[in-house]
Amino acid sequence: MSEEINKQGPEYLSNPVVCQIMEASNDGFWDWNIQTGEVYFSRRWAEMLGYQQQEIVPNVSSWEKLVHPDDMKNVMEVLQRHLKGEIDHYETEHRVLCKDGNWKWILDRGRVITRSSDGTPLRAAGSHTDISEKKFIEKERQMNLIKEAESKKTLLELNEKLQQALKIRSTFLAIASHELKTPLTSLILLVQTIKKYIGLGFNEITAQKISKAINQTETQLFRMSRLIDDMLDVSRIESGKLTIKKESFRLSELIEEIAQRLMQQIESSTGSGLQIKRLDDVTVSWDRFRIEQVITNFITNAIRYGQGSIIEISVEEMNDDILISVKDFGPGIAKMDQERIFNLFERGTGAKEVGGLGLGLYISKQIIEAHKGKVWVESEVGKGSTFIVQIPK
Repeated sequence: MSEEINKQGPEYLSNPVVCQIMEASNDGFWDWNIQTGEVYFSRRWAEMLGYQQQEIVPNVSSWEKLVHPDDMKNVMEVLQRHLKGEIDHYETEHRVLCKDGNWKWILDRGRVITRSSDGTPLRAAGSHTDISEKKFIEKERQMNLIKEAESKKTLLELNEKLQQALKIRSTFLAIASHELKTPLTSLILLVQTIKKYIGLGFNEITAQKISKAINQTETQLFRMSRLIDDMLDVSRIESGKLTIKKESFRLSELIEEIAQRLMQQIESSTGSGLQIKRLDDVTVSWDRFRIEQVITNFITNAIRYGQGSIIEISVEEMNDDILISVKDFGPGIAKMDQERIFNLFERGTGAKEVGGLGLGLYISKQIIEAHKGKVWVESEVGKGSTFIVQIPK
């Protein structure tokens, strides 16, 4: 096919007024002979894409090769609808390949200007407008909108976390003030009692009563100390400063020490005592103090919630892991609460029923996870609860 079409152009280009209008618009123009496929591409049409006019073969295939593959389907759908007379004109925004290999956004508009007597399209003409800058601004605006939306989402999330933190703080202060006030009140009364008996003079009866009051005072002081230690541990966990200091020790010896230390409390509270069901003699490399803290917490919970039932503890070696379980035969824990109770300030029952800050299980879980282990509870309502720890030995 000759390039004369691009050189000469359609007949209306011989009109100087038309040429001036085309130049002033800064748009590229095309004139398509639909029957032959010949197309006149104006000088500006070619220059817009970085070509000289004579470099573009004056055929519709030249245009087809330049349209971005991802845009071609939509372009052809719109063009065919116009050629069939379904829409008044053809108009699309699509990318076109430039000579330098970059893609340029084009607003392509046209219309069939000649049809045969049966409506067959014979000739169409239209224009190319460079809208790359507009598209860039739109994209930038969309990116800004996305960033703005993400910022708003982040602010909402931060605000939600802040509200949650404030709620947790309020909950903590309410529980802590209640729990700390109880032993403090007892201590005040006990000190007053001791002063009273001292004022009466010493004899065997007053000596016994003073001794009992001092023992009770010691118990309340230990309780306050545990509450404060729990609060400090939560602070360490939240700040990432909970340290694990491993040492080698016999787990059976630790279990027996804990059982011996808590035996009086267990017997006075349960009336049934503690039974060691299985105690495999294994040596482990763990943080002895922290593991003692976890087991003590489980047994103390069994005393609180077990409703006087016997407490069973077992240690079992299973391949490279150790399983420690503490079981009570109390009211049990509903399925929906079994994960919740390991969260901060969560307890198995209401504050009025059983005391405590709701920190023990949360701290225990963090300690076990720091040992690369896991902890869970197996329980049915009315059939007691078994707290289980699995840690690599």
